[in-house]
Amino acid sequence: MKKTIFVLAAMAVVSLNSLVAAEVSAKDKASWGNFVAGKTTAERWTNIAKIAPNLLGMTRADVEKDLGKGTYSEKQDELMYLITDDGSKYKVFDNIIISFGKDSKVKSFVIITKAND
Repeated sequence: MKKTIFVLAAMAVVSLNSLVAAEVSAKDKASWGNFVAGKTTAERWTNIAKIAPNLLGMTRADVEKDLGKGTYSEKQDELMYLITDDGSKYKVFDNIIISFGKDSKVKSFVIITKAND
């Protein structure tokens, strides 16, 4: 029960941060350059589905072991990934942004879909 409440609280925090993240994500797409592990968009979504339930509390090394090398922002203490591989064609990008706490473990994450450039 406590874990469920914690996850719901984390999701609420993530949804509050998503407006800012959506604005940044599409504009900064060119600087990201790193995709979630997988050859296709479908494989990337499958990898996210496998790891997302266990993401909270993981270290950066553990996340990159499962999702591949991400683009890390020291200033924001966030790890960022692209999901869609055809985003430039439609100017729509799916992203995942993973935030770390002071203990260097995942404190929250947000998945942004259809972020218009």
